[in-house]
Amino acid sequence: MNVLASLTSLDLDDFLDRFLEEAVSVLVTSSVVLVIDKPLPGNINMDRDKSLYAYLANKLIPASLKKAAYKSSSATSSAMKSSSSPAIIRIYQWQHPTITIGRNQPACETLFDMESISDANISLVRRITGGRAVLHAHELTYAVMAAADHPILGGGIKESYTAIAKILMNFIKTVTQTGTPEIHYVLPRAQRSQNSASCYDSLGWAEITIDGRKLIGSAQRRSKTAFLEHGSIPVNLPKKQLEYWLKPAMQPTQPVNYTSLSQFTQTPPSFQHLSHTLAQCFLKALS
Repeated sequence: MNVLASLTSLDLDDFLDRFLEEAVSVLVTSSVVLVIDKPLPGNINMDRDKSLYAYLANKLIPASLKKAAYKSSSATSSAMKSSSSPAIIRIYQWQHPTITIGRNQPACETLFDMESISDANISLVRRITGGRAVLHAHELTYAVMAAADHPILGGGIKESYTAIAKILMNFIKTVTQTGTPEIHYVLPRAQRSQNSASCYDSLGWAEITIDGRKLIGSAQRRSKTAFLEHGSIPVNLPKKQLEYWLKPAMQPTQPVNYTSLSQFTQTPPSFQHLSHTLAQCFLKALS
């Protein structure tokens, strides 16, 4: 298989141009593509992330082929050696409350009281990333996509989570005036409720708390060439939280201890300010 020929036959850059035309704000540099989107329905938000991730994964050359290229002097190998792609950062909101479930979770009917969700006009959609269910309402959401061997964000799953968490810490310290944010390097399975379907029931690797309460929930999807991380940053907590709609068997065994940005700011933060501050933090780290 001619890897370079198969890649150039895909008109991926035209796809990206069309995609970016629909965004509110776009910044493209040699190292990063930053996209800020307007609030969109849940299914469209997930479709846009899925499309961007597929674009990036198809555009990249697997690290194993790059490694083999260094042992060859052919023109094809030289092109492989020099190939690179910027990270893609998408920052967005939700048009109306939406619950996303992880890629490997059971069907919605198993997890939720579907009648009460329908009555509350809450959308349900499955993510392509792993993890557990999240209620997206008054929040800022990010999607980070990069090569598996990206010089800053790449490496194994722990390395990627840690690199992104450090950027998020700079963002939190910039927009909050009180509280003590921390990155927690813990494995989640030992301290979560066994059957709980809620993302915020426990801490994952390199997830962030403020004053001991979980702030950001995150999950990844990985391939040989690229990874995607989804992250949820609550700005205000909804009056009814995710656990309200879970079936009894899917409930956490302990009260969920999480928080939002607005509890640590002196004035209510605007989504425009938060979006652009988060974008600047990623730009500074990746440039």
